[in-house]
Amino acid sequence: MSQFPAYEAREVGYIPNGQVPDYDYMITVTNRVKTIVSRLQTKPVRLF
Repeated sequence: MSQFPAYEAREVGYIPNGQVPDYDYMITVTNRVKTIVSRLQTKPVRLF
């Protein structure tokens, strides 16, 4: 990424020295959805 043009990095919102976001919650939601994905077409479910 150090050779990536600065104007393009700004355009996509890349922050080279920024903190990495905490995706733990989204990972848990994704894992819960994966367990029920096969049943989504046959029976409505609450995800949250």
